[in-house]
Amino acid sequence: MTDGFIKVPAVTVAGKDMDCEVVSRGGSDYYRERVATDLDLTGTGTLTNLNDAVTLTLDGRANTTFQISHVGWTGTVAFEGTCGDGWIEIFGFFAGTGQSKIAYDNPTSGTIFRCTTAGFTGVRIKLSAVGAGTATIYAVATRA
Repeated sequence: MTDGFIKVPAVTVAGKDMDCEVVSRGGSDYYRERVATDLDLTGTGTLTNLNDAVTLTLDGRANTTFQISHVGWTGTVAFEGTCGDGWIEIFGFFAGTGQSKIAYDNPTSGTIFRCTTAGFTGVRIKLSAVGAGTATIYAVATRA
């Protein structure tokens, strides 16, 4: 967790202690209160053998991106989500094209995929068909 600030309209409540400061902007008073903000979740792993996966426990994060990095790797990656009772296939959106599929064959190095993961407790990218070599996966999940 990190500290951040949010801007909320001023509310006068007699006798209530406020752990904030009053800020005037544009003729209106606002309380500025320190709040906790969640960092993005990140993970890294490799895909070499059948069913190898890079998995994130989402804790309320709504979007996840996976970037694949490799030199001469081949294989098929698939995307899966869970609510706690088994994994199901979900769509991965190919960044830059809008194409969405549940699996991609031989993606080029640097390719980024995005999965909408709102409501899931976990998400993963896994190697569903083996080719050759090893791919490194970088994963980031955000609340935004």
